Amino acid sequence: MSGGNVTCCVGLVSDGVTYLGVDSGSSSGYTNRVLRSSCSKVQRFVTRGSSDSVVGESVLVATCGSPRMMQCLLAGSPFPNISSTCDPYLWAVQQLILTIHQSFRDGDFESHVNDVSSFAEDGEILVAVRGRLLHIQNNYQVIEYASNYTAIGSGRDFALGALYSTSFSARNRVEMALEAAQEFDEGTRGPFIIEELTF
Repeated sequence: MSGGNVTCCVGLVSDGVTYLGVDSGSSSGYTNRVLRSSCSKVQRFVTRGSSDSVVGESVLVATCGSPRMMQCLLAGSPFPNISSTCDPYLWAVQQLILTIHQSFRDGDFESHVNDVSSFAEDGEILVAVRGRLLHIQNNYQVIEYASNYTAIGSGRDFALGALYSTSFSARNRVEMALEAAQEFDEGTRGPFIIEELTF
């Protein structure tokens, strides 16, 4: 995939469940093909436990941009432990970013300009953890928005409009947001995959 983060990922938090939905398109700028489900842009990760005998907690991660981003994360180090008292935003800023940075460096998916590191290509990451949605931009900056929903990728504005203007069930809102993105954004294409994470 080239030409920037042509895709759409949608996150919504509602009634103790976080929904992360993605499209399945892979665009070269000239063609738009459908990815196999094994190459899904949303994956479930498990953080390290607090000890060898303790299982960590689940985190959902969606990527927009090159498929290499998710491949580096899947092949990289396990996500760091998040203690029961740790704020998810601080966990992402202080620990998760270091893990992502290392995974991208090990996978040769980093660029360096004027001693500043960034993703090798345009891209974004959306992380769902403990009912929070964290947006990681290609300069490793972490953003958390005040609303209970967000979207990233080239179809983001259409998806955000749909999320803002709908009020039915959460899963249907995510699906409609992706459908709106597909209708108006040439880089967004079904089928859609929606993962759920209870918190």
